[in-house]
Amino acid sequence: MRINVAIAFLAWLDDQELTLGIVDQNAIDRWVTTGSSLRYEARHFLCWATERRLVSKVEVPVRPKSANGYRAIEADERWSLLNRLWHDSTIPLDVRVGGSLVLLFGQHLSRIVRLTTDCIADNDHAVTLILDRSPVSLPEPLAALVMELRDQRLAARPSANPPAQCLLFPGRPASHPISTEPFRKRLALHGIQARPARNAALTEFAADLPAPVLAELLGLHIGTAVTWTKTLQRDWSAYLEARATTGNATDLTTNSAHFE
Repeated sequence: MRINVAIAFLAWLDDQELTLGIVDQNAIDRWVTTGSSLRYEARHFLCWATERRLVSKVEVPVRPKSANGYRAIEADERWSLLNRLWHDSTIPLDVRVGGSLVLLFGQHLSRIVRLTTDCIADNDHAVTLILDRSPVSLPEPLAALVMELRDQRLAARPSANPPAQCLLFPGRPASHPISTEPFRKRLALHGIQARPARNAALTEFAADLPAPVLAELLGLHIGTAVTWTKTLQRDWSAYLEARATTGNATDLTTNSAHFE
């Protein structure tokens, strides 16, 4: 993401008829205050450019707290954690899947633990998961992990009088979901702090999605979605027009390019 922000910053400079050599603090302040909070990530590029004397010393403050006032992990930490969950087979499968849903889609643990096997669909083109009402396409290797967890749960259910649906994150008894607090502690044992991780995901989504879409796809209350998107102010008219021509399943995982 830092590379994308750096490219966007250089394009913005070009639009402002500025170059790195003459950019000043006033220009940096305009850059930060006229777009989403992701623009704060330009500080890493500017530090790099300053060290190489490509730009005069300017200051970009650290990104402020997330919209709801809680701490959010840095973007690089978020993607590093996802990378570990997706590729480290020593981590329990349910932690890998549950942690990914927090880090990638900003899902609350109370929603994750209630997911069932019939929330998952596998077709010729993609594996989708219904987080609220709309199916969301899953990237690889998360799609494979979700399918593996689903198959494990289906295989483990009693052969006699099987339930109509099977929980992905069962507790004790298996007919009830695991409680959120024990699952939160399990995630923490593997370096995932659920609330800061969720805030990081929602911060990034709110920079790219309008409030109604954010609420519909991720299962947020509309008031919560509005709070996030107001904090990360953007004009969504072009996005809504483009979305009207897309299919039913929405791909929210463009940042999976971090692993290509």
